[in-house]
Amino acid sequence: MTATNDAPDPVAAAEERWQRLQGRFEAVGVRMRTETGSALAAMDACLDGLEAVRRHLADHPGLPRTSSASVAGPAPARR
Repeated sequence: MTATNDAPDPVAAAEERWQRLQGRFEAVGVRMRTETGSALAAMDACLDGLEAVRRHLADHPGLPRTSSASVAGPAPARR
């Protein structure tokens, strides 16, 4: 065997690295779609809950109303 026959084929090595990268890209894409879908579903559920609370408050005019400033609490004292 000569030194040139022992050397790995650079084209084949590059192709193998490229295939590994493509596999990783595909895995990242699947993970992003899954996690994004889960996050959007959770946000939709929260927004649905807030909408239900808003409707409940709008349908019960006898409930005490507060301003947004009192809900947030007093403003911090300035130095």
